[in-house]
Amino acid sequence: MLNVISDLTELLAGQSKIIPRDINVNALFQDGEQSIEYSVKIQQWQIVHEKLMEGNKLLLEREIDNVGQIWVDSDEKLVRFQPPDDALAVVNRRDRIQHPFLEKLHDWATNARKFRFSTSMRQEKSSLVSSNLDWKTFSPENIPAIFEKGKQINGDKFVDEVKKDMEILNYYIEDTFTQIVSKISPGNIQEIALFIQEKDLPFPIIQIDISSGMFRALSLLIQINYLLSAHKPSCIIIDDIGEGLDFSRSTKLIKLLIEKVKGSQIQLIMSTNDQFVMDAVPLEYWQIIQREGNQLKIYNYHNSKAIFDKFEFTSLGNFYFFSSNYFLKAKPTS
Repeated sequence: MLNVISDLTELLAGQSKIIPRDINVNALFQDGEQSIEYSVKIQQWQIVHEKLMEGNKLLLEREIDNVGQIWVDSDEKLVRFQPPDDALAVVNRRDRIQHPFLEKLHDWATNARKFRFSTSMRQEKSSLVSSNLDWKTFSPENIPAIFEKGKQINGDKFVDEVKKDMEILNYYIEDTFTQIVSKISPGNIQEIALFIQEKDLPFPIIQIDISSGMFRALSLLIQINYLLSAHKPSCIIIDDIGEGLDFSRSTKLIKLLIEKVKGSQIQLIMSTNDQFVMDAVPLEYWQIIQREGNQLKIYNYHNSKAIFDKFEFTSLGNFYFFSSNYFLKAKPTS
């Protein structure tokens, strides 16, 4: 499921240079009270269907002959167009004046982040940047550069927020900063790395020497705070959340993340099969995925409210709701 969502973000952001051989996706987005529906079907590396709706309004449509129609804001009407059969129209027709509606999908996808919490999260990777802080990309691999960009946007408040969040996890940091570790000529390119100054240590620690669990938490919080300070709509996908952290820090991190994104433009999707993590997340945020052959059923508070509410009266831990198959008493409405 996470890979499907992640692949969709790469397609919509234009980051995937290779069109997949076969794919059939129908995605429904919620933008306030408005729904946005995007569907695409690719067969043998050719786009045979692509459609974008906002509510009941058709904004873009193309079929197997690639002749389609797209809404033009300045003319307030649909016009015919014929894009290449190997290029997504929602990416290649971007135009803030003529087709501003495409920017919503692009912004969501471009600012999406996927973290595999069980990996090193590129702890060994410094950032290559030009001296004027002009970076071409911000990805989970580019932590030092993202940290500097956050400081550029929000100054010391950004650094203080990261330090405060880490303290909630019982990591006591007096300072976090980047430092040039090498220079590359020509082009005035600098290699920068992230450093932390812990409260009880007399010297700073470079990112490669930070404990892996601590670095994962620090990396994640730097990027969450960057997206919040930049007011960027985004989708944060975290696989195996809490891996490498002890029980206390893992549960505190999850509760902290949920609190930070409440009321923001950030959509947070976390996966786990860890009992302690599941007990820490309120049932209202759960999405239980049951697979039968090639079919997936999803149980959540919205489509199975009665059984979720009933479980609250059992006084059992949230994990039991999953491990005992209690959720199967529900019949998902959608």
